[in-house]
Amino acid sequence: MDKDLEDALDRLLNSDCIEDQVNREIIRYWNERVHRDDVNANRIFRKLLHEFVFEDSNKNKPQ
Repeated sequence: MDKDLEDALDRLLNSDCIEDQVNREIIRYWNERVHRDDVNANRIFRKLLHEFVFEDSNKNKPQ
């Protein structure tokens, strides 16, 4: 297990609200990858964000 994962697990175990902390850890993970110029992570993140935004907006359209 790497140090980043150990730190994330420690933060989760010490959190009052696990769901909120999990969301923070996901954001922290992506921000770190983007900051490191991880091309694959950047591509995946943009794809997931695009799907999330447009899938959500398509659900609200009247049929």
